[in-house]
Amino acid sequence: MEDQVNELKLNNDTLDREREFYFGKLRDIEEMLQKKGLDQDPLGSEILKILYASEEEQVTVDEKGNLTITQSGEGGEAAAAE
Repeated sequence: MEDQVNELKLNNDTLDREREFYFGKLRDIEEMLQKKGLDQDPLGSEILKILYASEEEQVTVDEKGNLTITQSGEGGEAAAAE
């Protein structure tokens, strides 16, 4: 049982480091877009919409690269599209 607990702790630590690594990458992208003024650019704006989408929002990109963000759950209404 103790070995299992230690293994789970190790897995948890690994996942925490991985989460922090990818969060840092996403934060760097957000900061770069904002500092270069690309948050006002159509592509930069869509990238930020993806980064800011909540867990309740479904993000999809179609075969033409069009972004759609819809609310998950009961309403299913489009929150942002284009």
